[in-house]
Amino acid sequence: MLADRGFVYRLHGHGTFVSRRSAKVHTLNEAVSFGTMLTAQGLEYEVRVHDAQIDSAGLEVAGALDLESADELLLKFRKSFLVGSDAYMHNVNSVPLSVIGADAAKRACVDHAMLDPLDLLIDSHSAASTAYVLSTLEPVAAPLIGYEDLDVEQGTPFIMVTEVGWTEKDRPIWHSVEFHSASPLIMQVMRVKY
Repeated sequence: MLADRGFVYRLHGHGTFVSRRSAKVHTLNEAVSFGTMLTAQGLEYEVRVHDAQIDSAGLEVAGALDLESADELLLKFRKSFLVGSDAYMHNVNSVPLSVIGADAAKRACVDHAMLDPLDLLIDSHSAASTAYVLSTLEPVAAPLIGYEDLDVEQGTPFIMVTEVGWTEKDRPIWHSVEFHSASPLIMQVMRVKY
């Protein structure tokens, strides 16, 4: 399993050795925060919250979260993960007020420290917690939807990851759209053959 994940490699007749890539490989089949991935690589990072507001869900998020109405209110916030002056990831997170409560959402709009990591916000203000995450990955190019104000050159490539966090009872409780830049992080997906 360690070899499959890229942490070690084997040379027949010589033994098993730690891979040079091991510090850079992160498996996408584990639901860990992006900050955890950066820390595991030994990188110091800063989270910059661009804005946080209470807003209506809209059709896309309402559909992804199985909400009754596109007008249902949620906490929506944009943030970026920076290593030095380099932005490694930008994202837009959406959490229904029915999950974390209106009071917590209002406080988070002012106290941006409540917004990272997302799981801590939900675990602190809800009886529900994230059991698993379903993600969709696709390549996109700048400009990034919701980040038009960033100083990113037109056509810059990104990997867009759209995620929905689910509870153990298969209830969707949060939605996120992430834009990953060409950073030194390597991410792997393990595909199991059935």
